[in-house]
Amino acid sequence: MADALVPLQVVITSYNRGRFLAHCVDTVEHCLPYAHVSIRDDESDDPETLRVLDRLEARHTVHRASGRGNGKHGGLYGHMQAALEAAEPDAPLMYLQDDVQVVRPVPLSEIAALAALFQTEPTLGFVSPAFIPVSGEGRSPDSDFDFTPETGMFWPEASRRSSGVYYSDINVCLPARLRNVGWQFACREPECDALARQHFRNMAIPALPFVAWLPLVPAYRGKRKTWALRRAEQQRNAGFHPYRLLTPADTERLRARQPLSPPWAEAMLTLRDAALPHPWHHNSLQGRRWLKRLNNAEAALARWFRWGQP
Repeated sequence: MADALVPLQVVITSYNRGRFLAHCVDTVEHCLPYAHVSIRDDESDDPETLRVLDRLEARHTVHRASGRGNGKHGGLYGHMQAALEAAEPDAPLMYLQDDVQVVRPVPLSEIAALAALFQTEPTLGFVSPAFIPVSGEGRSPDSDFDFTPETGMFWPEASRRSSGVYYSDINVCLPARLRNVGWQFACREPECDALARQHFRNMAIPALPFVAWLPLVPAYRGKRKTWALRRAEQQRNAGFHPYRLLTPADTERLRARQPLSPPWAEAMLTLRDAALPHPWHHNSLQGRRWLKRLNNAEAALARWFRWGQP
């Protein structure tokens, strides 16, 4: 990277969700104006997304590399690895995806505090800057998170969850630290979590994060949509459901909340569209057992006929 003094490097991965990508970038520009932003697109072929990428190239670095993988998550982890290898080693690197947004302005002092945390916690590999969705499968209770006042961080403990203790795909890391252990992203989040456990302590979650996953975003599996997934998205009203940005008053109120609880998204954030019921789902197939089974069967048939990545 040309400017080694950049306080924060932001990498946004993208595939065929132009409206979401544009929104994600807009919130980064508004809330993190000092960040160096790059977009790594996974061979999008949707005309709207291509137009968005063309516009973004005027002010950000856009990579349209191919051959990064075609598994369940497409080339996501290949693009994350390439970004790690290209990053400035000593500047914090934040990974975002096109289905998230920044929800409040973040003063540079908070980024400096994150950078300092890596220095005071030499075995820390990842910080999750994201609010925790209530609707996640295997949600942990409040008691599964330790809080340390001196750091202002919650620390998730081992639980029934298959991931989200040592690693999250939405994260802040220090590239030099990952390179020092020879980090290679695996092809699924639980596998990355298991790998992070070998090298690092449990990840940190700020008491007041600044990123959130949008609920009910249209999804792909291996860059494809099964009939079952399309049906589930129709039933769930999947679409564009962005958050309202937190005001300074909102931010101060949430910082001062008592009792201090983990940052559950549904308790602290508000959607622009109030029509979605609580809890907000982030996987349209969640709770749709027969559609989930049909989706798995369709995906298995696709692999059998070599329509998708084995």
